[in-house]
Order: sequence, then structure tokens, then C-alpha cells
Amino acid sequence: MARWDGAWTVLPAIAGLRLGIADVHAAGPDDVWAVGTEAGIGGPPGRPGNPALAHWDGKAWARLEAGFTLGSLSGIAGDARGRAAWISGWNFRDQSSSTYLRRDGDAWTVVRGPAGAATAPYLNDVAHVPGTTGFWSVGMTSPSPYPPTEAYTERLLL
Repeated sequence: MARWDGAWTVLPAIAGLRLGIADVHAAGPDDVWAVGTEAGIGGPPGRPGNPALAHWDGKAWARLEAGFTLGSLSGIAGDARGRAAWISGWNFRDQSSSTYLRRDGDAWTVVRGPAGAATAPYLNDVAHVPGTTGFWSVGMTSPSPYPPTEAYTERLLL
């Protein structure tokens, strides 16, 4: 992780084993969120990693629980005021619908997308629609990028 403020400053690493960060959202110098996947050590072939969620308070990174244990977090979007609001993810144990985390006060809550809209949706990103309270998310109809997987989108209207 690095921060630009006229020059690049390398920040302390986020704790994790084989941690991959997919996205970062800064609401301020002491309110930064990072999401990704932690592969951990070993495990059977094909086992997915664990969702990774971290918060920078201006001094250090703190890891938080995502609300599910196998899968990933892939994108994060702010609300109209720039505060972290929605995180897109993939829940390996329940692929019947898409998985999100929604900021609810100081906590993140798991929210499920529409059932039956895709076989096993895998979200890559989520974005706020300026001037509205809505969000769009994008991904694939399956976690595997091979045919018959297709591009997939969802629109969140609040």
C-alpha cells in the first residue's frame, strides 16, 4: 500500500498470509478501506481464499470480519458523500445469488443480491451512480471465466 500526497509514501503492510488486495476506497486520510482475498497457507487444490477487509485509521491497519468465511471481496464504492458504502464480493458457500457488504453505521452487514438472476454470480466491482442513491455492480454469471460464463450486471436502487 502506498499513499500519494505530492510524493509516494509506503504504508505499513496489511497483515495476512498470501493476501491480495483488489480495491481501495479513501474517504479521508484517516478513513481508508481495502478489500481482497487472503489465500492463507496450503489447503486442498481449488479451495477458495478468505474474504479480506481492512481499515486504515491514519496510523495502522485493522482487519475486520467480512460476515462469511470462504470467498473474496472485490470492489468498494462510496456513497454520495464519499463514505465507504458498498462492497462487492463472492460467497463460496452460497452462490445462489450475489453477495455484498453494506455499511450500516460502524458495521458491515452481508446483503444478498437478487436470487435466480444468474447461476452463480461472481461480482468484480461496484460503483456509485453520481447524483443518485443507486449503485451498479459488474461481474460474471459464474466464478469460472470459461464458457458458458457471460458478463453480468446488477443495479442497486435505494
